[in-house]
Amino acid sequence: MTQLTEIAEKYGDDLAGIWFDAGVRQAPPFVKRMNDYVHKQLPGKAWCHSCTLGNAAAAMTDVSAVSWMGNEATVMPYPLYNANDETGTHTGQTSLGQGASFGIANGTRWIPAHCDAVLRRHFWFWANNTYNQSANLNTPQDLLGMHLTSVGRGCNMVLDMSPTPSGLLQENDVATYAAFGAGQRRLYADALVASVNGTPGKSSYVLTVTGSAQGNNILKAVTRGAIELREELSAGQAIANYTVEYSSSSVSGSAEANWKPLPLRNERQLTIGNRRIQFWTAANVAGAGVAAVRVKLATLEMRSGKFAVPSLRSLKLFDWSDSALDGLLTSILKIK
Repeated sequence: MTQLTEIAEKYGDDLAGIWFDAGVRQAPPFVKRMNDYVHKQLPGKAWCHSCTLGNAAAAMTDVSAVSWMGNEATVMPYPLYNANDETGTHTGQTSLGQGASFGIANGTRWIPAHCDAVLRRHFWFWANNTYNQSANLNTPQDLLGMHLTSVGRGCNMVLDMSPTPSGLLQENDVATYAAFGAGQRRLYADALVASVNGTPGKSSYVLTVTGSAQGNNILKAVTRGAIELREELSAGQAIANYTVEYSSSSVSGSAEANWKPLPLRNERQLTIGNRRIQFWTAANVAGAGVAAVRVKLATLEMRSGKFAVPSLRSLKLFDWSDSALDGLLTSILKIK
């Protein structure tokens, strides 16, 4: 408890969650102490996974605040629904998350998924005889691929940090974390074109890719790039599937025949949730590349028989055509 108090009270106000593996439930008195601390000392600020609001005995059957996605490789089962049943047990777990859905489309409890991963394969804690084998280290490129199969499928990515006995992180680990962050900014910080704060109820969006030459807007086709969709979740998760089409020419007055399905990688076009990222390569698109995209949304049929209202938080396109990005994309390009 002394260690927890130090972490919670002496390192800023950013603590949002405390995670204990399910094994902690074998010690109900400790769970009770932990629950009391979180809800009395950190009210409305943090949650405690595997803790309970009831008495110590109830700790053995409490419902999690977030849900584990079934593997520690950040390969999120897809489609992902953050709603679940009251027990939170519908996980669709497989060893690598392939071919399994997660959550329940019209679930009664909001239990967002989290994807946990380790910097070193596969060690959660520092140990000199195993941790310092360089072959175990996930590279920044590996982490970018893991980010795409977790965050890019709507999950929250949780990446460990393993201090040495001195209480510090190894210098090469710090460098890897920094390069991972720099890689994310390089790939996702500057959208080529974006639509934000979508209109509730709007189910179709068109984005035209333009560049600038001597102050004039020109059409710019993208041979390799990514699309990011984010759903407005304040009223729940509504989108059940979507389609993405592309045109290699200007969409102004273009015929319907100019639109073709955009072959995207990183699973199918089903749920969106918090953040959905897919990408395409030059081998997947015809003509000069992608000059415009059209996105159409379809929503869930609710228990009432009515269809939910679609609402996007944002829609963005990123240009990855530059060969200078090849080194960052080595793991991403392996994703189907």
